[in-house]
Amino acid sequence: MLAAVVLLIGTAFSALTTRALAAPNNDDVWLKSFTVKNNVKNGDTITLKLVFGKNPETELQGDVFLEFDSNKFYIASEGGYNEMYKRFSFAEDKNEQKVEVKLTVSKNVALGTTETISFDMFYTVLRDELQEDGTTQKVAFPQQVSLSIPVNMYTEPEPEPEPEPEPEPILPEPIPDPLLTPHIVISGYDWGGGELKAGEDVYLTVNFRNTSKKLDIENIIISINLPSGVILAKASTSFYMEKLGPEKYGSQVFWLRTDKKLPSGIADFGITFSYEFKENNAYQSGTDSENFGLMFVGEDEEESSEPEEYKDRFEINDIALPEYLMVGEENYITVKFVNKGSEAINNVSVKLECEGMRNSGVNDYFGMLGANVKDEMELPVVFDMGGNFNGVATVSYELPDGTLKEVTREFSVYAEEPYVEPDFPIEPDFPIEPEVPEQRGLPFWAIVAIIAGGAVLVIVLIVLLARHARKKKLIIEDEDDENI
Repeated sequence: MLAAVVLLIGTAFSALTTRALAAPNNDDVWLKSFTVKNNVKNGDTITLKLVFGKNPETELQGDVFLEFDSNKFYIASEGGYNEMYKRFSFAEDKNEQKVEVKLTVSKNVALGTTETISFDMFYTVLRDELQEDGTTQKVAFPQQVSLSIPVNMYTEPEPEPEPEPEPEPILPEPIPDPLLTPHIVISGYDWGGGELKAGEDVYLTVNFRNTSKKLDIENIIISINLPSGVILAKASTSFYMEKLGPEKYGSQVFWLRTDKKLPSGIADFGITFSYEFKENNAYQSGTDSENFGLMFVGEDEEESSEPEEYKDRFEINDIALPEYLMVGEENYITVKFVNKGSEAINNVSVKLECEGMRNSGVNDYFGMLGANVKDEMELPVVFDMGGNFNGVATVSYELPDGTLKEVTREFSVYAEEPYVEPDFPIEPDFPIEPEVPEQRGLPFWAIVAIIAGGAVLVIVLIVLLARHARKKKLIIEDEDDENI
């Protein structure tokens, strides 16, 4: 389990302690500030005011839980004793949340000392994991952070001593300026507590800090040297951090996978930091390295009893079909599934088989599916014929103990034939006027024009003949008059 440890130590004895904390580097959720009453006595009830911050790029799954150590301070309630949990969630689009917890001071707390309110913070982070096929999926990572807040217990005031005569002041020797060269040192490491066993995955968190009070450290390359029998499950051995401010803390998580045959004993790890820092307007490079060991329990020291069998709780939730599925066109069928088990399963793949489907047997690789995580996968399908068809979706996967399993679910799908324009005439719904037969010879208007033209010609001839006859008659009459 991933864990980061933050220790807050305070020594001032005042009525109220308020402390604002810098955000740890690369943390998803952290304690930004706290306020708590000082000078408290056994049996008192105090209000612990906490302000938590969240990385805006972090996606959380569910609530954040605070588990308090009830040995010295426990959650005050009317109906119970020694309550341990307080839960809260971040408001939508908010990266800060205020939480108030009323605590009762136990009789086990000694007066005149500085005690600590100890509690663990649990939350789950959803991160995108890159798959071998280039796609990404959401994977849940449970997180745990241990926190301690100082509380000053009541102290009887001591009588003020008689003032002593002030001695002659002694001027201190001038202190030379400290070395400005920054270094990165490991401040601690954590694997979530518990016993480290061979053959199991380990979330190892290494915490470190910048020793310089003035200079930033930039372009940090973090490399880990692994002992024999230990590998990194999902990454290379080098990690990059852009910047670490003066006296700031950072952390890096390593997901380790150990060999089942790793012998019992201390496994030696090495961490190397390569970085740059800017001094006198010029960049310089630096390197620091540290070693540490982790104690592992191998097969030779594990109990001989068989481990409890893993309870397989994987199932296919649903199969989503396209609204319209046309023959010859590419569509997608979505298979939805969920892992309700307490451990992640590996090598998840999905296959579709269906009669009438051109690419029956199409399959794709999904990868790892975390515990209590649901997801889905789309597969392309093309049908060569129309009608109703029955198919089967199969999801195969590997249990944590290496057992291969598969789950199937049937589905029915209808493929539509494409519309084809008919090649025979279709009678219309409205009346059609009868077709007029084609006319032969001169059209009617031409015949009328010819007749009218002929009539005009006849009239002109008659007029001319009449004029001619009248003229001739006049000539004859003139001749008769001359003869007389």
